Amino acid sequence: MSQIGFNEYEEATWSNGTFSAGGSVSGKCTGYKYKENWADKPLYAAGNKPRAIQPGNIAYTGGFKLLLGDFTALTVAAKAAGAKSVCGMVISVVITYLPPGGTVMQDTWVGFKISSYEKGWDQGATEMVMDCQGNFTDLVTVP
Repeated sequence: MSQIGFNEYEEATWSNGTFSAGGSVSGKCTGYKYKENWADKPLYAAGNKPRAIQPGNIAYTGGFKLLLGDFTALTVAAKAAGAKSVCGMVISVVITYLPPGGTVMQDTWVGFKISSYEKGWDQGATEMVMDCQGNFTDLVTVP
């Protein structure tokens, strides 16, 4: 088994990253979160302890928060593509981490489909943040 050189990589900060959805870099993304989930199960045979871990299906879920201006641009793009709403289109989401002097890492959500979004505004707020949640078909990480 090879050794992992944890000290070889510098940490990226929020200001060193970029976020793009549907091919356009968003300067108005206020957050994102995503997850890869493997539905592994213990494989039992003789005895009462697992003999191995049997791989199962893989699921990818995630979401992002956009300010209203970029969400409106995404809505216009969806309608131009023939969808009734952003929930009807499939896009790629690309997140790039650019640590100063370090190795660039990029995660791409392939086939991301927004399944829900939440719109809300509170008294005194200075911006409207749209919370978009969905699923995607693959997560490609480089390097």
